[in-house]
Amino acid sequence: MAVLKNKTGDAGEPANSSNSKKILEHLKKDARIFLIVLLGIGGMLIYTRFFFSHLKTTGYKKEYWLVKDSSKYIDSNRITTTDTLKIIYHAQISAHIDSTAKERARALKNHTNPDTISYKNIDYHRLYFAYNSAFLVWIALGAISFAFALASLPVLIMSIRNLILQFKIKWWTMGFITLFSIIIGVLMYQTDKIGTFMGTISVCRQFHILVDNPDYLPRIVMVEMLVGLLGFAGQMIVNAAINKLPETIAGLNEIEQKDIGKEFLLLRNQLKFFLIIDSILIVFSVLTVDAFIRAILAEIQVNVEILPKNLVYLNGLMFTFYLAVIYIPIYSRLKDKGEQMLNDVSEANQEGNLKSITAILRIQQTPIESLQVVISILAPVLTSLVPGLLKIQ
Repeated sequence: MAVLKNKTGDAGEPANSSNSKKILEHLKKDARIFLIVLLGIGGMLIYTRFFFSHLKTTGYKKEYWLVKDSSKYIDSNRITTTDTLKIIYHAQISAHIDSTAKERARALKNHTNPDTISYKNIDYHRLYFAYNSAFLVWIALGAISFAFALASLPVLIMSIRNLILQFKIKWWTMGFITLFSIIIGVLMYQTDKIGTFMGTISVCRQFHILVDNPDYLPRIVMVEMLVGLLGFAGQMIVNAAINKLPETIAGLNEIEQKDIGKEFLLLRNQLKFFLIIDSILIVFSVLTVDAFIRAILAEIQVNVEILPKNLVYLNGLMFTFYLAVIYIPIYSRLKDKGEQMLNDVSEANQEGNLKSITAILRIQQTPIESLQVVISILAPVLTSLVPGLLKIQ
């Protein structure tokens, strides 16, 4: 019995029901796009509003700190070695303070009420970003980074979910990947703790500058780091999905071979996608650290290099190492798997019916695609060099 197309869909399903499902599917995709946009814009607004309402703006201030040598090699009861550390807050506006003092002294000398001088008081809140524009740059970079992390979150979750369902990744494999990602996160977080120098957050807390409560800063970093760890987890899921590919495509029919080619191409594209997401997050992290250091140095002036700028280069090198040490082994394994699946296929067949699939399995990248991967891996260390090369102050 013939089935009329205008009345029924596939397998006797009513056409109206099929159209409703298509409309519902389109609405779901549109809703995801709207969610991504709202998370990005909302994250940026929340970040900027929060820090603009928690600025620590103070006036010109000078302190002398007593530094005592407590080395175990010196008998503190007999010999005491001390030094003085001079610290100046907001050193760049000291000229304004001196000018105001001179004007007040001149007014008193002329028997004039100094309160009548219109510019006797400096509104530090209004002048704040005039002499500490680096802090404004830090807020902007931090807001963009936070917004990008929030906007990437649903995309990463959906990508990981689709890989798990399509390749039927087992729960114990996901447990191992979760544990591995947590270990990577702890190691990355501890990277900034290595050394005896004061960190940026410690300086803000010690000197009471920039923000009212610096303890919020690590929490924001943790949110961005969790999103970045999803990218690392995604790469590990790609590694687990490689096990689901067959040993060879020889003996499979044409439809099965095309399906394997599609799955292999999906894994390759997803691996590069996760790498790019992590690379962008880390690039913003390096730029944010550099801007934060410059903001601190604009806020205070000390007679020692309290925050060496080489820390930015160190962070760039460390994060480049993390990107490379995770991506390269998985990419190498995927490439070897593609070659393995072609081992039992004759060269003549590879140049004939399987030419398109062979090109996919052998990962024949264009120079631009290769350059994208190289730049994505080296982006953190290259970014750390930019401020120095451009003489950004």
